[in-house]
Amino acid sequence: MERWGEEAEHGLPKRMLDSHRLAVLLDEMARSIAQPVILPIPTHQVMRQVMSDWSMECDERASLDELASRCRMSRRTFTRHFREETGLSPGVWMQTARLLRGYSLMASGASVTETAFMLGYDSATSFFNLCRRFTGMNPSDFARK
Repeated sequence: MERWGEEAEHGLPKRMLDSHRLAVLLDEMARSIAQPVILPIPTHQVMRQVMSDWSMECDERASLDELASRCRMSRRTFTRHFREETGLSPGVWMQTARLLRGYSLMASGASVTETAFMLGYDSATSFFNLCRRFTGMNPSDFARK
């Protein structure tokens, strides 16, 4: 670190290896900043109610055809309207809803494993991987924030 300070002070050029290390460090820092998880709600009244009901019991393994039927739409119409209204596919929306419900459960004191099973996952690893993919963080680390 002293060397970097001296080089900056005297305007000396940085060594290539030092520049690379700094770039890697900055890249790792940028990746560690979690993005907020947002769940847009459909505006279609029936669709909003069906998805709201589903999100309260995220462990239900409802298929896309079942959700579309509850909304009195074909699968294709449901998928198209859902994406238009939320900007997400129904599958991504459902994963996000599960993730948010999971954080709520962990904030209430449930362990990662208990949360995974309450949400209908077959293993804690599935929930862990979902959290890492969406937030870049472990579920327990994210729940502490």
